[in-house]
Amino acid sequence: TNDIDASRRRLLWDAVRRRGDRGSGVLLVTHNVAEAERIVDELVVLDRGRTVAQGSPARLRGTQDSDLRLELQLPPQGEDPSAWEPGLPVRRRVRTGRRTLLVVGAEDADVVVAWAASQHAEGRIEAFSLAPATLEDAYLALTAPSGPAADVLAEDVPLPEESRDA
Repeated sequence: TNDIDASRRRLLWDAVRRRGDRGSGVLLVTHNVAEAERIVDELVVLDRGRTVAQGSPARLRGTQDSDLRLELQLPPQGEDPSAWEPGLPVRRRVRTGRRTLLVVGAEDADVVVAWAASQHAEGRIEAFSLAPATLEDAYLALTAPSGPAADVLAEDVPLPEESRDA
């Protein structure tokens, strides 16, 4: 559905949902986790061909119940101030361009919001938001390599055309 405009996408999913409601099985194969979270009743998470989890989106998100997403919007050419804070209670950090996503525990919400507010007041970040964990967060946790999770810098991940040339 990536190449379908929003109104036609909604019509398509309404038609698919009606079929499912009438008892038909519908198999969806997607990498669009946000879309799957909104429309599926049950899902299976595969990692390298193995089933690592299955259940409703709410059940799988529930594996991350104590996690929150703190998203930072960095200024142009800005550094990520969370990288300089060794005491900041961060479970996972992913930076993509001018955005940094920090996964933090719900018990640390007051600490990280106070920290983010101070960074915003000092101009080190342009904006921030705090939200519950998503199905994508659960997917990343379920498929993370074993051992301590390393921080990820999206710029370090090779693009498909780069990996073909290597």
